[in-house]
This record gives sequence, structure tokens and C-alpha cells, in this order.
Amino acid sequence: MPEDGIKTNTNLVPRPRLAVTPAKAAYPLAGGRLDLLVKLGVDLPGAQVDRKPLALALVLDRSGSMSGQPLEAAKAAVCAAVEMLLPDDWVSVVAYDDHVDVVAPLAPAGRDRARLLDAIRRIPAGGSTALYAGWAEGLSQAMACPTAEASARVVLLSDGMANVGVQDAPTIASDVAQAAAHGVTTTTMGFGRSYDEALLRAMADAGQGDYVFIEGEAQVVEAFQHELAGLSALRGRNVRLVPSAGVTLEPVAGGMVPMPDGSVRLPDIVGGLERETVLTAVFAPGAAEPRLTLEWDDVLTGAHERLELPLGLVAAGPEEFDRLPVDQGVAAQVALARIAADKLRVADAFRGGRLGEVDAILGRLEQEVGRLPAGSLRAEAATQIADLRDLQKKGDVAFGSRRSEMQARYSMSGVSPQKRQAMFEAERQLHERKMAAVRQAVETRRLAAGGSSSGVGADQAQGSLGSQVTELTRRAIAGPAGAVTALVALGDITEQAVDVVVNSTNRQMYGNRGVDGAIHKRGGPRLTAAARELRGLGFGEAAFTPGFDLPARYVVHAVAMPWRGGHGGELDVLARAYASAFALAARLGALTVAVPAIGTGTFGLPAGPAADVAVRVLHEAIAAGAPFREVRFVTLQADVAQELARALASLPAAAGAPAN
Repeated sequence: MPEDGIKTNTNLVPRPRLAVTPAKAAYPLAGGRLDLLVKLGVDLPGAQVDRKPLALALVLDRSGSMSGQPLEAAKAAVCAAVEMLLPDDWVSVVAYDDHVDVVAPLAPAGRDRARLLDAIRRIPAGGSTALYAGWAEGLSQAMACPTAEASARVVLLSDGMANVGVQDAPTIASDVAQAAAHGVTTTTMGFGRSYDEALLRAMADAGQGDYVFIEGEAQVVEAFQHELAGLSALRGRNVRLVPSAGVTLEPVAGGMVPMPDGSVRLPDIVGGLERETVLTAVFAPGAAEPRLTLEWDDVLTGAHERLELPLGLVAAGPEEFDRLPVDQGVAAQVALARIAADKLRVADAFRGGRLGEVDAILGRLEQEVGRLPAGSLRAEAATQIADLRDLQKKGDVAFGSRRSEMQARYSMSGVSPQKRQAMFEAERQLHERKMAAVRQAVETRRLAAGGSSSGVGADQAQGSLGSQVTELTRRAIAGPAGAVTALVALGDITEQAVDVVVNSTNRQMYGNRGVDGAIHKRGGPRLTAAARELRGLGFGEAAFTPGFDLPARYVVHAVAMPWRGGHGGELDVLARAYASAFALAARLGALTVAVPAIGTGTFGLPAGPAADVAVRVLHEAIAAGAPFREVRFVTLQADVAQELARALASLPAAAGAPAN
């Protein structure tokens, strides 16, 4: 374990939970079938329990079709993934077009995170798509990890077809499966309309990872964050559910893998992510009272673990068994599993352009959903079918096939996007507690060695206020993941070494006056060119570009409305501009944000009301779960700074935090 790690106390490792609900209160003594609803989950451990390190290879498609906003969004997602790693995790970044570049060789994430993030931001767009070569280099990087106990994974993103080098899907999938046998799993992420769905799906299935469909730029960061959270929270691999003698298990409608010995292979056990799946138990005549045994390789304890569960069922003869009532909750889950299987047929029909067949299957599914018990399950199922129906009416075969495939996969694996988001939020909070413990350990050793307290974390400080900047006030604002530091400073916003700097711009994004002009001047001609490509914004909207020559990673450009006396909704537009900027910064995974007093310069918004709006919207963004650690309002206008300080001081301090 690295010196700055947190020692694992396996006595504090929570045990997985296994609950099984049979469709009937007895099993058929003469032989027969019985559906089972299986719930499997485990809590995340406390911050004092260390997880095994990760060895992560992030493989990014930079081919010509990714140029512009898609590539920028993908780079932001890779940066967000890197930010989620603990200092003793290992990470490599590979970019591929018709050639493969190792942007960053495998190294500890805490060694020089700032340099790594800068290298990612500088990845340029290229030409064709050597997908296999990119994956193979990622595999080589992950396998080079010197920490034998690390969980190794290649995460590959592509928006196109493999057209350089090895292109045969079975050959590629075979190699991916061999890599998984050697302990390196593979997740694939398909971006947009044109990627090779069959290839990426086959790679993920062979690689024992996830297959993820990403519709557009707004979902890329979230997809990478969910993937990294799931990998960080990974608890069990090689998971099997083994029945007692005389019983075999079968998936109701796919998703689980049946084994020759009558057991089934289940998905990985992930902390904070409870799965619900349905299986059918097939009983031989005269079978003894059934029990199930969960087996898994525990990545925290390093042991092969077992958990036995008696089903508590009595034997029943044929007539008695037939008369027993069926549990309606189990019946509903079985129906949903069969609906999921039909969605795979919908996906196949979409891919083949057989819209008449899609229409017929969806019609049948609409009837099946209508027979489900009233409640949230039926409502969610109806919404999903309506979404597919809309794509069928539009003739959108690309998104139709991808969405129906992903809906089926989520259902068959026993999770949902909502469950994944909840798992991510829980893992993010745990990550923050672990990083705080690591920082405290670093600081304790520094003080014990006779050094002075610096407050620097496990890597480097998140960002500098810059020279000739005077801090006026700061406040700790309570958020779902802990307190966020907000401060007001008098100085130059272009000096802020942060993840995101917000720019107060105009609808045409000219970049020639006030804060806008200063940011464009410091950011250089590449920033101006990137802003011009956005072709303008509406009032209250925001968009991002790289920071280029600024010390910030990204610039979020937001547009307020010139002051016309307050009768044209200027303050409402200002609130939308701040909300758009904070929401976009959150999607970019920003931990530190520098914000000007939007609209108070050239646009002439009054300082007091504008400051109240700025602080109120920031408070709302933090309360809604924005991942920020520090947000600083920076301005050269002394009167505006004083108003921002006043507005910030009016907020209640987070519990346990000083008022100023």
C-alpha cells in the first residue's frame, strides 16, 4: 500500500445482502419450475476501509469525425474520470485515429495530475479509426501496472467504424475475452449515430465490462463518471448463484449467463448498487428443500467468499402447487424481463430497417405494459415504450436500435439509470472522505517533520488565486456532498488556475470588451476561433471552449441581457445565465470555478441586485448537487466586489464552519 493510503480494516467491510422471493410459497416435489426474484446488493464501506487500487487505461477516439465539440466533450469526460481517481490509482491515456499515441503512460494518478490533465486537453483531432490498435495499446498499458492487486480495465470510446488495421469483430472480441481472462476487463462507449454497435457490444460482453450508448456531448462526462464510480465501488467479481442438489437455475429472459453445473453467472457486485433479477429454478422430482449459495471473488478481502441462503420453502404435490397463489411482485418482474427480451428484438428490427416489425412488437409490448399493476414500474415501462414508439414514427433507426438495446440491458442487469446515478453520488461522497483522510495524513506527516501547515491536498492545491488578488470574504455553503467554499476576491479573473472560468460575453461572442475581451486576449487566438465556431448564444445560455492559454482548463461563456431599467426581465435572464454556467461547469466535472460579476460591466446591470442573483443561483446549484469544491467570484470592480461580499455573507454558514 502506498505511504499515503488508508489501511484496510476488513472487519469493517460490509457483507453483501442476498434476498430471494419465490413466486409461490412452496416448491414442486414432483418436479417443475418456480420463478425467483433475486435482490443482491452491498453497502459502500466507510472511508477508513481502503479499496484496491485501479489500473485504468482510457482510450479515446480522436478521428476526424470527433473533431470540434464531440472531442472537447470527450476530453472533458476523460479529465473528469482522472479527477475521480485516488492518488495511488494508476492511469494511462491513449488516443487513436489511424495511428495510436500514448498521451500519458501508465503512472500513479497522484504523481502529477495537473500535467496529465493538460496533456489530455491538448489532444488534437486526427484522421481514420484504428480502433483495435487503440484498444491493444490500452491493454498493454493496463497490464504494465506493477501493483498485482489492482483492478485493471480498459475504457474505450468511439464514434465510428474500425477502418484501419484489424476490423473483424469476432477476432477482436476473442482477444478482448483473453484479456479478461488475464484480469483486464473492457468497457466500450459508443458515441452518437455512426459507431459500430455490434463491435462495441461484442467487445464489452467478451471483456466482462459495460457497453454504454452516449447520445450527445451532454452525456459524455456523466457516462465516464458512472463508469469510474462503478469501478471504484467494485466489490465482487466472478459472481455465481449456485443451487442445491436437484435444482438448476435458468435466466427468465437472458441477461444472466447459465453455467453447465446448473448455476448462473451474475453481474459484478458493486457497492451502493442493488440489482433485481429474475431466475427460474427447475426442480428435479424428489428434490430436497432448496437453498442457494452466492459465490464471489471479493476485491476488498482478496478471498473467495460464499453466502448461503435457505429459501424456506415446503414441498407441495402437483395439485397443491398449482393452487398456490402467485406473488404479484415477482410476476411483474418476470413480465418486465420478458419485455426486455422483446426490446432486443426491437433493436434488431431497427438495425435492419424493418419499421413494420418494430411497430408490431411495440404494439404487443404496449398491451403487456398495460397489464402490469398500476404504479411506478408500469409508469416507467410505459415511458420507455413511448420513447421507442416516437423513434419508430420518426424512422430514426440509429437511435431506435441503440435506445432499445440499452433499455433491455439495463433491465436484464437489474439496474436503472436512476440507480446508477444514486450509486455515483454515494461513491463521490465516499471519494471525498477518502481524499480528505489522505490530505490529513500528508499534513500530519509534514507537521511531524517540522514543516508548516500548508493545507495542500494529496496531489496539488486545486488552484491559485493568482498574484495581486485580494480576498474579501469566504463562506462554507452546505451541499449534499459536503461544504463548498465560496469566496469573493478583488483582482484579475484571467489569472485563476481553476477547472472552469466563466466568461461574461455577448450573444455574438465578440470577445473585444470588458471581461470578455480580457479572457479572449489571455486565452489567445485559438480561444477566439473556438468561440466563433459556436456561432453565438441566446440570452441566458452558456457554452464551453477549452481554456487554451488561460490557466483554466475550460471557459464557460454565458450571456446576460443589457440593462434597460429592469422592466425587460434582465435579472431573470441573468439568473438563467448563471444557472446555465454552473450546470455546464458541473457537467464538465469542475471542482474549482472562477466567476465574474456577469453583466455588471459593459451591460450595466446594477451591482446590488446582480450580486444577489449570483449568490442565490450559486446556492441553488450547490444544493442541487453540483460537484464544486470551491467557487470564487473575482472582479476588478471594487463596488461590485463589496456587493458580492455582502450577498455571500447573508447566506447561512454550513454546520461547523466559521461564518467568514
